[in-house]
Amino acid sequence: MSPVTVTFNPFRWLTPAQLVACAGLFFLPWVEVQCAAKDPTNPRSEKTVWAAFMHQSGWQVMTGEVDFSDSTFAQLAAEQREASNQPGEKLKGAPPLLFYCLAVAFGIGAGTVLPCGAVRGRVLTVCCTVALLAVGGQVATGLPVETSLAESRAKLGGKPPAKNDLDGLMTERLRTKYKWPLYATLVLVTTALLTALFEPGAPASEGRGEPADVAEGPTKEPDGAPPDPLTPSAP
Repeated sequence: MSPVTVTFNPFRWLTPAQLVACAGLFFLPWVEVQCAAKDPTNPRSEKTVWAAFMHQSGWQVMTGEVDFSDSTFAQLAAEQREASNQPGEKLKGAPPLLFYCLAVAFGIGAGTVLPCGAVRGRVLTVCCTVALLAVGGQVATGLPVETSLAESRAKLGGKPPAKNDLDGLMTERLRTKYKWPLYATLVLVTTALLTALFEPGAPASEGRGEPADVAEGPTKEPDGAPPDPLTPSAP
């Protein structure tokens, strides 16, 4: 009997590789807040252009931190907070994204350590499902910066802000825009879930370990059983 051999299956690394990419995208800009301004190349034009005001990575969306695109915007935001009596630079965080972090980290570890089989497939499926529900649910309900702008606009009640209302003037000229890392994250988490559902099963892991040595020789018949006429007898 020939020993059982196991061939390397590259498909077992598809799901962990996609989760590693999701972990890297978590630290790239997910959402950008843009401010309406006049075209700097043509001051006489009434055309409005949208300039990047601040942005948040996935980690910053979770923690409530922000990065301003320019020091002038940071100073303008500080004046806005002072006018509205809102100390601090942090926004509301997004706690559901903590489950995304844990699911991605656990999925990478499980996909690297566990052998191919039903258990590994189930673990990766659960991790990818939790990650997709966390980030997809957060986007569906709105990122904190989006809900913050929506609340500020609701306070205006559809009326134009007064000239001395710096908070209202700023709110009216801001909008949010999703960046490509967020879209890439949603796509990769979805495809990672699909590949986890089709993980190599138990047959790919049955031959793990050292092959057993099988001695060749005549087949011994049970006591009292007639010998097989097709089996040559030993000399």
